[in-house]
Amino acid sequence: MENNETRVSTTALASNMQSHFEALCLVGKVFGVPVPGRAIRNRLKSDWKNLQEEVSVDHIGRDWYKIEFYAEEDVEYVLKHRPWFVQGQIFALQRWKPDFSPFHASVKSIVCWARIPFLPLHYKDPEVLSDLVSILGTPISIDQASMVGKQSMFVRVCLEVDLTKPLKRCLILGDDPKGTRIYIRYEALFAICFYCSQKKEPRHMCPVKISNKNYLQVERLSNEPSFFPRDLVLDEDDQRKLQDDVIMVFPQPITIEDIHKNENGDEGEDGNMRILMKKMWAGLWCRIARGKSKEL
Repeated sequence: MENNETRVSTTALASNMQSHFEALCLVGKVFGVPVPGRAIRNRLKSDWKNLQEEVSVDHIGRDWYKIEFYAEEDVEYVLKHRPWFVQGQIFALQRWKPDFSPFHASVKSIVCWARIPFLPLHYKDPEVLSDLVSILGTPISIDQASMVGKQSMFVRVCLEVDLTKPLKRCLILGDDPKGTRIYIRYEALFAICFYCSQKKEPRHMCPVKISNKNYLQVERLSNEPSFFPRDLVLDEDDQRKLQDDVIMVFPQPITIEDIHKNENGDEGEDGNMRILMKKMWAGLWCRIARGKSKEL
């Protein structure tokens, strides 16, 4: 007994069953607005229709799903080709581990695409690029089509990013104080509005009041506020979490009209910063509910 809690163990646990789960089972969760289980099963099975064997998708609690395969090649294929999407949201996948519990687990990392615009030509080498973006996360693959031809204005890199740390937004290439600044865009983590679950059409208007309990940590650039948008009133809990080098971004629905209005009406450094911020967050960011340690 420990604090009225009884610790137990068992010798009946079959090692071959644990090995089966470790080799052939993934666990996953929609990163954002919960989606009905039927929609998740239909989407995944449609995307994975060319797998060698069947796959089962079972809800195991708190919006987590167990994905059981019957061929290790299928597991490797699914992990290699992340991210997978369900109703415009990333379905975060990870390998099952013996200590996994859906009642305590949270999505701590996610695979997504990062878009790097106007990369100098001499950096457009797979080895150089992988080394360059390793500061953002763990490189998984490079979109070769974006390295050459018509899409050469930017390159796309698939990364696994750590959500417990602020996302990096700006890289300065070279040692020169006036080195080339590259602003990173993390591609379309959401294609729907986080708040009302509606598809983000060009003139989407969200009827849901913004909650200042949901925020994303991002590295803070110069002349930026401690949190965005600045007109939100932070409670004492959130104020204690503010850090000098981190901006707390509270996602909000922003329409195309809002962006155009600010482009035409804002002037000066403060206005430019606001334009940049709105462009970067419009239709892009998703939540981390109530800080790093809470369940999504």
